[in-house]
Amino acid sequence: MLLFACLGLCSFLCPQTSQAYELEGQAWLDATTEFHIDLPDPWESAFEDAEASWNQRTPFLFTLIKNSPKDPCESPLQQTPRNGAMFSSTVCGVAYGPTALAVTTNWTTDGGKTSLQSGIWYNTGFQWEVYSGPSEGSGHQGVYDFRRATMHELGHVLGLGHEETVPSIMHAVISDIEDPTADDIAGAEEIYLRPRISSINPNPVIGANIAQPLTINGSNFESGANVILRDLSFGQVFPNRTIASLTSSSIVINPNFTTQAADWSVEVVNVDGRSSGQFSFDVLDPSIIGSDLVVESLQVDPVQGASGGITTVAFTIRNQGNATSNSQTTKIRLAISDENVTTADPLLRSLPNLSGIPPSGGLQVTVQVLIPEQTAGPHHVWIILDVDSSAGQLNETNDQAHTPFTVLGGEPDLVVESLEVVPTSGVPGSNGVVNFTIRNLGSSAALASTTNVRLSASNANVTINDPLLATVNTPGIPIDGGL
Repeated sequence: MLLFACLGLCSFLCPQTSQAYELEGQAWLDATTEFHIDLPDPWESAFEDAEASWNQRTPFLFTLIKNSPKDPCESPLQQTPRNGAMFSSTVCGVAYGPTALAVTTNWTTDGGKTSLQSGIWYNTGFQWEVYSGPSEGSGHQGVYDFRRATMHELGHVLGLGHEETVPSIMHAVISDIEDPTADDIAGAEEIYLRPRISSINPNPVIGANIAQPLTINGSNFESGANVILRDLSFGQVFPNRTIASLTSSSIVINPNFTTQAADWSVEVVNVDGRSSGQFSFDVLDPSIIGSDLVVESLQVDPVQGASGGITTVAFTIRNQGNATSNSQTTKIRLAISDENVTTADPLLRSLPNLSGIPPSGGLQVTVQVLIPEQTAGPHHVWIILDVDSSAGQLNETNDQAHTPFTVLGGEPDLVVESLEVVPTSGVPGSNGVVNFTIRNLGSSAALASTTNVRLSASNANVTINDPLLATVNTPGIPIDGGL
């Protein structure tokens, strides 16, 4: 998710009222981030000074990495996320608003909860300097203080929104205020001192009629915190859950959710009253929990071949269920029928103990198989998942898939290659070595056979009357195979 925030041009002071900071909703893990910039002075020094002002007054820590510029237009989804800042006439090619001095973009994850990358742009359509005292900015003829503009934009980076009711560096328009005010500081403390839930485990929860551990992960959890569970589907609230263990980043409780499917939430409230807000999750009925394996993207290459040939079978096993599958065995068979496959059909490959697959996950399979002796004509390569019903599936009726394959007719064709005799001469009774390769150039596999080696005076033909030197029992040879 990408969020935009900008600073406007006119000076503005507001009368003192109650505290009213505004939060944008996102926060950085561990309350820290770094900027990678390469700006000449006085801009770089002013940027560093603005970071230091926030660091001294709030729980947040900014770090500056110099001489290492980052273009804030670059998406963090395609490379390592890094924050950057720059002067520009546009924001990634998009025009500034007519009164926008500077703009901050915030990339977030977890539905907008966690900051991933930020960028700050300074509008080159205005005059900039670094100075203290009353703001000298007034329309396009004014001179604007780079430091206080940076102070404002860094507030957006750490998660503060625009404040319109009390004096604040986070006011939507630039003013005489140069550093974070009490209201700005309170806003930062609200973000980074309050407890924060980042995840729970397990999620979702499989319902049970016994207590089961629920781990709440996050930050700023304090001793004495109140853990509140809410059954949102039935409007029930369960405060003060017994805590089995607690650290600043993890809380373990042991609730009994029963087996009723429902929407739930968990909230952590520290002793000082600061709340994490509600973190929602699902409790699932265990009777409808299981894997559901299906075959996707089945391909055979080549799609035809003779008995004894090789073809490659590729497919993906997808789990469209709501639980991780157990390990299982998948088999590949060749059948004439495109309606059903049986254990009587030739087995091309057995794939035992394939690993479990998480919900929505997939396992890619690519194997080479030998085409068995079959009548020439149309056939089908079948994939049969979970042949032993061990995967823990809710539905096994969709465990099969097939694709056409044509078995070609033909005959084997054995030839002799690379024949050599060592030595090439000798007297009667002496020994020699005969080396050669038997190659099958035919369109079907060769069955086992017998090969004779004889000595003949003719280079035109050989007969059974020529002396027999050796007999070789030759095994079956596949198409293009050699022995």
